[in-house]
Amino acid sequence: MSLRTPATEPTATGFGIDLGEGDIRHGRDIAEQRGLTDRVELVVADVAAWTGETADVVFNVGSTHVWGGDPAVQTTRPVTACGFRRSS
Repeated sequence: MSLRTPATEPTATGFGIDLGEGDIRHGRDIAEQRGLTDRVELVVADVAAWTGETADVVFNVGSTHVWGGDPAVQTTRPVTACGFRRSS
Protein backbone atom coordinates (compact mmCIF):
# COMPACT_ATOMS: atom_id res chain seq x y z
CA MET A 1 0.00 0.00 0.00
CA SER A 2 2.88 2.36 0.68
CA LEU A 3 3.82 2.01 -2.99
CA ARG A 4 0.48 1.37 -4.64
CA THR A 5 -1.29 4.53 -3.48
CA PRO A 6 1.44 7.00 -4.54
CA ALA A 7 1.72 5.18 -7.87
CA THR A 8 -1.94 5.92 -8.66
CA GLU A 9 -2.45 9.23 -6.82
CA PRO A 10 0.03 11.92 -7.92
CA THR A 11 -0.18 13.97 -4.70
CA ALA A 12 -0.08 11.03 -2.28
CA THR A 13 2.97 10.06 -0.27
CA GLY A 14 3.79 6.75 1.33
CA PHE A 15 5.66 5.72 4.44
CA GLY A 16 6.36 2.16 5.53
CA ILE A 17 7.81 0.63 8.69
CA ASP A 18 8.99 -2.97 8.97
CA LEU A 19 11.47 -4.88 11.09
CA GLY A 20 12.71 -6.82 8.08
CA GLU A 21 15.73 -5.14 6.50
CA GLY A 22 15.40 -7.31 3.40
CA ASP A 23 11.74 -6.38 3.00
CA ILE A 24 12.52 -2.68 3.31
CA ARG A 25 15.40 -2.98 0.85
CA HIS A 26 13.07 -4.77 -1.60
CA GLY A 27 10.43 -2.05 -1.20
CA ARG A 28 13.01 0.68 -1.78
CA ASP A 29 14.15 -1.09 -4.97
CA ILE A 30 10.56 -1.22 -6.24
CA ALA A 31 9.99 2.45 -5.32
CA GLU A 32 13.09 3.36 -7.32
CA GLN A 33 11.96 1.28 -10.32
CA ARG A 34 8.57 3.04 -10.26
CA GLY A 35 10.05 6.51 -9.84
CA LEU A 36 8.53 7.01 -6.39
CA THR A 37 11.59 7.66 -4.24
CA ASP A 38 10.69 11.34 -3.88
CA ARG A 39 7.28 10.43 -2.38
CA VAL A 40 7.88 7.14 -0.56
CA GLU A 41 9.96 6.57 2.56
CA LEU A 42 10.56 3.07 3.92
CA VAL A 43 12.38 2.52 7.22
CA VAL A 44 13.54 -0.41 9.30
CA ALA A 45 11.93 0.11 12.70
CA ASP A 46 9.51 -1.27 15.28
CA VAL A 47 6.14 0.44 14.83
CA ALA A 48 5.30 -0.26 18.49
CA ALA A 49 8.23 1.98 19.48
CA TRP A 50 7.79 4.57 16.72
CA THR A 51 8.21 8.20 17.85
CA GLY A 52 8.40 9.83 14.42
CA GLU A 53 5.69 11.66 12.52
CA THR A 54 2.09 10.45 12.51
CA ALA A 55 0.07 9.50 9.44
CA ASP A 56 -3.42 10.34 8.21
CA VAL A 57 -4.06 6.74 7.13
CA VAL A 58 -2.44 3.61 8.54
CA PHE A 59 -2.55 0.18 6.93
CA ASN A 60 -1.68 -2.52 9.44
CA VAL A 61 -1.06 -5.59 7.30
CA GLY A 62 0.11 -8.96 8.55
CA SER A 63 0.98 -8.05 12.11
CA THR A 64 -1.67 -10.09 13.89
CA HIS A 65 0.56 -13.15 13.61
CA VAL A 66 3.20 -11.24 15.61
CA TRP A 67 1.10 -9.47 18.26
CA GLY A 68 -2.20 -11.32 17.95
CA GLY A 69 -5.62 -9.81 17.16
CA ASP A 70 -6.63 -6.47 18.65
CA PRO A 71 -3.23 -5.74 20.26
CA ALA A 72 -1.77 -5.68 16.75
CA VAL A 73 -4.30 -3.08 15.67
CA GLN A 74 -3.75 -1.03 18.83
CA THR A 75 -0.02 -0.70 18.10
CA THR A 76 -0.85 1.61 15.20
CA ARG A 77 -2.74 4.07 17.42
CA PRO A 78 0.37 6.20 18.23
CA VAL A 79 1.18 6.67 14.54
CA THR A 80 -2.34 7.70 13.51
CA ALA A 81 -2.69 11.49 13.35
CA CYS A 82 -6.45 12.04 13.35
CA GLY A 83 -7.78 9.64 15.95
CA PHE A 84 -8.31 5.96 15.52
CA ARG A 85 -10.91 4.00 13.63
CA ARG A 86 -10.67 0.32 12.93
CA SER A 87 -11.82 -1.00 9.60
CA SER A 88 -12.10 -4.74 8.97
